[in-house]
Amino acid sequence: MKKASDKARSFKEKFDADNDKTLWDHKQKLAVDKLKDKIPPVTLQFLEMNMANYKNQVALYDKKPKEQTAFFFSELFESVIQAFKSQAESWLQKYGGVVRELAIRELDTIRKEMDDYRAKLDDNPTSIDGLKSLLNSISEIKNSSMMM
Repeated sequence: MKKASDKARSFKEKFDADNDKTLWDHKQKLAVDKLKDKIPPVTLQFLEMNMANYKNQVALYDKKPKEQTAFFFSELFESVIQAFKSQAESWLQKYGGVVRELAIRELDTIRKEMDDYRAKLDDNPTSIDGLKSLLNSISEIKNSSMMM
């Protein structure tokens, strides 16, 4: 027969190993929103890794049996599984929002850079210095397109 302390220790080990408990961690969820303002910016690999984790959890919850039978009792777990699944989906949406926000910022930066280049190219050079400036702008565009 197990002692109460052994049962408590066993429960604590199971609780510590539980991956699902982080689904309800509101402090950690609020920290996700701060990732878009983090300097240096968070990497896309980090965000993809977390999104893949929550996407896998959603898939696991879809595969879990909705009903389990023990002796002559039949227990329905559909609402519990749905609650876990919706939490994982909300985390997925949080990380997706961060990716979207970072992409919008990067796109705005690229658009501004393109507008600046367009303005430089629209100038009609009237002197040799103007022509040099135009050719310099063209070489900048060529070099920056290699970076993208």
